[in-house]
Amino acid sequence: MRMLDRLLALPLQIETFELVPLEHPLADGTRRTTLVRFGGAGTEGLGEDVTFDDGDRGALIDAGLPSNLLAAGTFGDVTALLDGRGLTPTEPRWSAVHRYRRWAIEAAALDLALRQAELGLADALGRRLAPLRFVVSRRVERPEQVHELLRRFPGSQLKLDATRAWTEDVAAAIAVTGAVATIDLKGTAPGSSVFLEPDPVLYERVARLFPTAWLEDPGAPTGLPNASRIAWDEPIASVADIPDEAGAVNVKPARIGSLAGVFAVIEHCARRGIPLYGGGQSEIGPGRGQAQLLAALFYPNAPNDLALLVYNEPEPTPAAPPSPLAPPAGVTGFRWS
Repeated sequence: MRMLDRLLALPLQIETFELVPLEHPLADGTRRTTLVRFGGAGTEGLGEDVTFDDGDRGALIDAGLPSNLLAAGTFGDVTALLDGRGLTPTEPRWSAVHRYRRWAIEAAALDLALRQAELGLADALGRRLAPLRFVVSRRVERPEQVHELLRRFPGSQLKLDATRAWTEDVAAAIAVTGAVATIDLKGTAPGSSVFLEPDPVLYERVARLFPTAWLEDPGAPTGLPNASRIAWDEPIASVADIPDEAGAVNVKPARIGSLAGVFAVIEHCARRGIPLYGGGQSEIGPGRGQAQLLAALFYPNAPNDLALLVYNEPEPTPAAPPSPLAPPAGVTGFRWS
């Protein structure tokens, strides 16, 4: 039986649902998302809509959820209801919002169905949770920022955003720490606030100084080594988006937008021998744990950009659990804890 089929058949009873705004300060500013909560049979299922734009997020909260979700008798009924259905009241600023909303609904419904069945996701799939390796992700422009991160979180591996400030000396000083597992080149999303115009000089520099790091989302191949070191994140919303020559793929469940899509990417890359690692969308609620859970089931030893929320706090914090993160025991539902 396919992994997805095991889940589609789960009985489900939805009696109530609600949308709850969430807010949390992070190192790069306040993050706002929306909690999706389903209730039924004395328990609840949770998901998280990671929509970034304030206007899009507010419109989605005002519109609410489809009322016929209450008629679902299985998790498969929920996915069928969502197929081909518009889930936004107006066309959002960013097309990814459609996928973010669907993922949040599916995640909450699956969490509820599993909890009603008194099962964890690993049990339902017949898989084992493994300790989760993770990296700490930041945008830095000075070596001192990297040193401070490593002081706060000793022994951590890092995923860093390259910037124009990465001169030869700056990049070399960061490289000598030996802590960098992935460099995000931010070259594939023109119009976004973090887009970095492709620069062959910068690309050659990071490829040379960080010879073992994944080089994620270049906007052009110029200055880069062969494709085996190139990882793809922002462009990947489905199997169709994965280049044949991809070195690795960053699986972000909310960006893919459905459990069927996530499993399709995992199975496609397994067949082709393409390494996977997990990533998130700055989740501050249950979505972070759900992405961690999938990573711990399918790619636990990769440089997963899924550190605990404490690693993203704006102020120094008490000692944080180091990588790898021990998997939870005895937890039901689609959640980490």
